[in-house]
Amino acid sequence: MASAPTHRVSGDLAPALPFSSIFRFQKQARDDILGFITKWAELGGIARFESRVFLAYLVTAPEGVQRILQDNNKNYRKEVRSARVLRIVMGDGLPLSEGDKWQAQRKVVQPAFHRQRLAGMAASMVDAIDSMLHRWEMFAALGNAFELSSEASRLALDIVGRTLLGDDVREEAETLERVLVDIFTYLNYALNHFLVVPRFIPTARHRALSRALRELDLLLYRVIDRSRATNCGNGTSDLLAMLLEAYGDDAAKRVELRDNLGVMLGAGTEPQRWHSVGHGIF
Repeated sequence: MASAPTHRVSGDLAPALPFSSIFRFQKQARDDILGFITKWAELGGIARFESRVFLAYLVTAPEGVQRILQDNNKNYRKEVRSARVLRIVMGDGLPLSEGDKWQAQRKVVQPAFHRQRLAGMAASMVDAIDSMLHRWEMFAALGNAFELSSEASRLALDIVGRTLLGDDVREEAETLERVLVDIFTYLNYALNHFLVVPRFIPTARHRALSRALRELDLLLYRVIDRSRATNCGNGTSDLLAMLLEAYGDDAAKRVELRDNLGVMLGAGTEPQRWHSVGHGIF
């Protein structure tokens, strides 16, 4: 997407979006985030948006991305406003942590996503797909309609349960889907509006968020306790088992473990909902 002649430009010399209104910025991001970012990227490898409220850069030049994420990563912090909103759900999970804490968490999580382990997950993924197709065959035989989006979420949850959690969480599929809808509804609202109603005001959106967070906590801690009881000492290598081994019985780490599981479940089962909350936090 970036044009080669401009990717060496940096700082205030970088080409800017042709407007400075934060409200227009957020409206365009809400209406068509992919189209908006694409047009922004077409300004060059480094392009900026500047308003009286904040200054933002979009870096698409490969060498610029490498400098930010790898070569000089200690010079950059994760975007503060988005992190503050997302922390309501993710706490101090991997996407929002910084420095040594981020390094420690990534060291634990990374082996679960090694290329060889991902290849080894293929059989579990195939089994999950076969199970879904069997459900669809029953629907067809009975002449029943079904919600494709819900089925896709159910499949993703099944795969996440088999490959990352070492647990069958399909029974919680309907609850989790409803919980995530309420959570992502709030995140989309809070991240895409400059003026946000304080959470202590009991609006319908805020009440739904509070209920969803309580239910999510119950579900995640239930999965953690079930895994601790069934997999202790069994040498399993799913993500949750790795986290349990790394954190041990440390009560303080129990919350961090919950945060990371919330991230994995949310990202793994509802990827279509993340399109408007990807504010460079990873």
